[in-house]
This record gives sequence, C-alpha cells and structure tokens, in this order.
Amino acid sequence: MPGGLTSRTSNHYYQPLAAPACNVGSDSIARRSCWAGRPLPGRRRPAALRAVSLFGFGKPSTEQPAAAQAPPDETGPVLVPFTPIQKTKDYSLRLFDAYPVAEVEYFRRDEGFLMLGSYMSGNNAEQARCRETQPVGSKKMQVHIVLRGGGGGADSALPPAPSNPDVVLGVAGGEVVAARQFEGNATQEACERCRGQLVAALERDGLRLGEAEAGGYFRLAQYGPLHSLSTRMNEIWLGVRLK
Repeated sequence: MPGGLTSRTSNHYYQPLAAPACNVGSDSIARRSCWAGRPLPGRRRPAALRAVSLFGFGKPSTEQPAAAQAPPDETGPVLVPFTPIQKTKDYSLRLFDAYPVAEVEYFRRDEGFLMLGSYMSGNNAEQARCRETQPVGSKKMQVHIVLRGGGGGADSALPPAPSNPDVVLGVAGGEVVAARQFEGNATQEACERCRGQLVAALERDGLRLGEAEAGGYFRLAQYGPLHSLSTRMNEIWLGVRLK
C-alpha cells in the first residue's frame, strides 16, 4: 500500500498507489517484466482471485455481502497520516507513526492489486470492509489498513486476519522519511533520476540516509486512480537519520 526497494539487490519495489506501502530497485522492474505472466520457479500461482471494485477496476464479488453505503466523510482515499517536520523546494521531511498494513508479494502488478483489493472488500476473517488508502507499493505491495465505519484508530483492534494466505498483516512507519515528487510515468529511469536528486539535496543539507537507503534502497509511492488519463503523482521515499 507498504517492502522496501533495494535498487540493486532487492526484489521489491514500493509503489504507493497509493499503495504504499512497497519498493522499487534498479533491477526490480527488469525482474518483474522477465517473469510477467508466469510464476517463479518453486512458486505456485495463487488460486483465481475475486475481482474487486477498489483501485478503479473490477466488479464487487457476488460472494461478498452487499456493502453498506459509505457515509459522506468516507468518500475518496485515505492518505497515510504523518507529522510534517520540514519542507524545502527539493523535498519534504515527514514523521510516520506506526500503522497497520496488509501486504503481498506478486509477480504481476494486477495480481497484487487484486489480492489486496479482495482483502479490503471483505475477504478476511471478519468480512470487514476497509477504506481505500494511498499510497500503495510494489514488488511487495503494501497498503495502509483503515476499517470502514470509524475503525482503524490508534487504539482500535488489530485488522481482521486475511482469508488469502498470500496476504499478510504487518506494521509500517515509525520512521522519518524524505519525500520528493515527480509527475508522469514511474519508469526505472525516472525513479533513479528522482532518487539521485533527492540524495544530493539531503547530502547538501547534512542529512544522513538510513542504512538500507545508503545501500540503494528506496520506495516509490504513487497517488491517484490506476486507470485514468490524468497525470499520476509519484514520490520517491528515503528513510533518513536525524542524529
């Protein structure tokens, strides 16, 4: 929604749809295209997934209970909450508290969206429906979990267990992130260029990268509808150490 990107050694790449939470590395896009349409060796392709209306495609499954009409304040996606620390012309610093996420590893991006969307539409132990949240991430795709009907606060119960064994629950956040925006297609070249600009700005301002980020890891956060002619907003996220 949520996996980091190790641009040279990781198989993950973050792409908040946000999602995003997930990750993108310099070789991860190549790995994804290499295996698109077929499972990796030793990995059995998941069973057929229910189509969902989340993320702008599919139809609600007829096997799921009818969803109640969302109240007026529950229209539109929910962004992962953060506390702004600093904003410059090159990046913004954000403090993310810990928050619950559902995540899934995938080999085709549409499979990742379908599995997470199925969970959020009620394919879980409590048949609970979740709010659409942004951003989303890839190759390990991660999404912030906010239950409909007022749930999902800091003192609320844990999210319901997934019914699909390929979807797991986790905790993200608890870190300071530097984010830099760019528009258009999030190609490997565009992501690497934005990451290089962000790294240069942080070094100029005396901020140190996290251990994984210093080794090339980064996260790609994407916002907006998946299937739209409108320009998508993207962000590169890098964890930083303030001391």
